[in-house]
This record gives sequence, structure tokens and C-alpha cells, in this order.
Amino acid sequence: MRPYADALTARYHEAGVWQDRTWSSYVAEHAANRGDREAIVDQPDKQQLMGRAPMRLSWAEVKRHVDALALGLLDAGVEQGDVVFVQLPNSVEFVLAHLALDRIGAVGTFAPMRQRSSEITYAITKTKATAAICMGEFRGEDFLAMVHGAKDAEGSLLKTVVALGAEDRAEADFALEPMLHGNPSDTAVLDALEVSADEALTLCLTTGTESKPKVVPRTPNSWMVTVRAILRASGHGADSVFSGPFPYANMGGLGVEMYPWIMAGGKFVTHEPFDVDVFLQQITAERVNYIIAVPAIYFAMLSHPELDEKYDISSLNVVGCGGEAPAHDHRDAGRTRHHGYQRVRSHRGMVLLHPARSAPGGAQGPVQGRPARGVPTDDPVPGARPRDR
Repeated sequence: MRPYADALTARYHEAGVWQDRTWSSYVAEHAANRGDREAIVDQPDKQQLMGRAPMRLSWAEVKRHVDALALGLLDAGVEQGDVVFVQLPNSVEFVLAHLALDRIGAVGTFAPMRQRSSEITYAITKTKATAAICMGEFRGEDFLAMVHGAKDAEGSLLKTVVALGAEDRAEADFALEPMLHGNPSDTAVLDALEVSADEALTLCLTTGTESKPKVVPRTPNSWMVTVRAILRASGHGADSVFSGPFPYANMGGLGVEMYPWIMAGGKFVTHEPFDVDVFLQQITAERVNYIIAVPAIYFAMLSHPELDEKYDISSLNVVGCGGEAPAHDHRDAGRTRHHGYQRVRSHRGMVLLHPARSAPGGAQGPVQGRPARGVPTDDPVPGARPRDR
């Protein structure tokens, strides 16, 4: 599925804006160059939320699990170019599933966990998904039943359901867990696949309109242009720790949280649903540097009564805000809390905030003079402005 005209694709390749890289190629590169470095960490309350122990993987382990799952999906009948519906919480499993689809050239369409049977069925039938990856149950809701029910919907092409946490249920054609932990011994099968960065990788459904959601196809190349710009604007790279509470099922979660981490090769800390105490605990424990959120989340963080006593968010040196930036002085419970960040630029609908020069401790973010460490420099973006030094 090529969403862009051949002439346009050729023009962007000739200009160096688009290249021949997939997300899996970045994973392979990181596994080869920093395989023992920590790559991804689940949130600490995953057992309570998903009934599964939190995972902590190196880049070499990420590649091994991705290859194992990719081979498992091929064995389950998923073919290159097939559309696969995915509904999983923000977790290591979601990231591995997405990367496995990229590895085999399948197309992912994603639904956040707040959606139920009508939205699930619409997404599956609208995108002509032939396979699905979903939870068994999550927070008291039976998602496997809802996804399985879409098989009988008018116009549905759904044939295969892969479920997490529902190994003994008849509605699941395959269990996700054994696929993730299989032996990726025959990677030659995967390497032989000719996966193009000009083929659609994601089919994202729009939200916020009064009509039915529309489908927006995007290729690795169309995603990567934005991601390179975000990394250059923020100054983050291989030594950075990325996180954020946006669902990875939407374009924001993919484009400003997950994909920048994959390209940079740093560490990723998953989080969902938003819990201010858990999120602050993760920032403190994992020394998170980069987050993207909305003003309400920043207000919740800055208003936390134990922020100064219990948590340490001084590791944050760039935060993105999907809207107007919080006020520089945040008034809460009769006191004024100075959050120490200044607005330095707006980028593609986001406000990028860096530590102010007058911030307590004199913290300096990348824009104030720290050179970016590990930011890809071999991916040209013609016309892009150089990052301020």
C-alpha cells in the first residue's frame, strides 16, 4: 500500500528528505552498537493493571523479542501488506508488537484502551484488518470478546486474533506471550522480506470530529521527517531517557514519544493510564529527560503536595506541551511554585520548554549550550533550521 504518488516519492528521495530506513533497521543498529544498554522499561504497577510482571529489556533483547514475534505472526498467517488491528495498553508488549509489524511489512491500525465494541468493530472493518492483537481483559472489560465479535460484523475480513493474557480462551486463535518468547532462529526469513519505507506502516483513525473517523495512512518515511526535526529541536539522543503518558495508539503517542526514542536509541519508560504518583515515581527513579504531555498533566504534576519532598524531577531538561505552555509561576494552595522552564519555541503544534537560565540549580538544557549526544546527524532534512547552540 503506497499512499503517495510515485513522482512525489521520487522527488523526496532525490532531495534526501526520504530514505530507505525502517524502524526495524534502527533497532538492528542499536542492538549491534549498544546491545547491552537498557532500552525499555515498563511502569512499576503493570502487574496490577495488566496481570503481568514489568519488563526491562536491553536493545539486544528488544531485537530478539521483535524477531521472535515477527516469525510468530508469519506462522499465524499474517503476511506482508496485511492490516493488523492492535489494542494494547502502553507497555513493552505494545512496542514489540508494533516493531514486529514493521519487521514483516504489515500495517498497524491502533485503538486506545478507552474504545469499546462499536469503535473496535468500526476500525477493523474500515481498515479491512485481517488480524488483531489485543488484551484478554483490562480493568474489568473483556476486550477479547469485543475484538472477536468483530469477526461477524458486516464487511469484516478479520480472521486471526492474537491475545495477551487469554491463553485458555477459545476466542483467541493464538497467544501473544509464547510468540514474544519464541526462538528467533530463522531470521533469514525476515531478512529476505523486502520491506519498503515508502509502504504504509500505520493507518491512524482521526478523532475529535462530528463525523465518523477517517483513516490516515503514513509510511516510515513520512513519520521519520517529523521525528528527525523533533530530535534536533529538543537536542535529545542516545543518552536520553524518553517517556510520556499519551497512548501509543494515537499519532501523538507514536510521533512524539515512541518514534523519537527508537530513532535516538536511548531508553523508553512506558506509562498508561495516567497516574500522577506513578509518573512522578518513574521520572524520579529512571531519571527521565524528555516527556510530552498536555497542560492538565503538567498542572497535576506541579500541584502535587509532595512534589518537593517525595519526588525529584530535576532530570527533565526538555518537556513538550501539546498546547499552550503552563504559566512560568504556577499558583497552588496559596503558594507560588516556580517550575523553572521557559518557552523556547513552538514546533508542529507543540511547545518545547527548556530549563530557564534562572531556574534553581542553574540547570541548562540542550538549547542553552549542551550539545546533543547521539542525535542522528546522517539524516538530512533540507531547509531545517540548525538547533540553537
